[in-house]
Amino acid sequence: MYVIGVLAAIAIPAYQDYTVRSNLTVAVNDSQHARDGLVSYYLANKQVPESLSAAGIDQSAPHGVTMSLNPKGMVLTVTSKGHSLVFTPKRDSQGNITWACSGGPGVRPAQLPPPCR
Repeated sequence: MYVIGVLAAIAIPAYQDYTVRSNLTVAVNDSQHARDGLVSYYLANKQVPESLSAAGIDQSAPHGVTMSLNPKGMVLTVTSKGHSLVFTPKRDSQGNITWACSGGPGVRPAQLPPPCR
């Protein structure tokens, strides 16, 4: 019985991290079009859009993923099943816009998908 308890104490948190990481990986993929659309809008208009809809981007994506834009800094928050990722744009040395990804509130490092580590 003791061995089963120890195994459960290890396996359950690891499985929960895996489940959150899987959902957030889907969110990264399902929100790629939004990040691409924001970059295109910014390059074409030389300004950050007021909202996702102003850039022609729907706030929802497949698999229940929702997105919101903070126009200050063009920060995109992507939420899937109660967990969030925050994408912040940065310019690289060639002037291209890339996205840095971090976990939202309550997302532990072990739960971050590979592109956000």
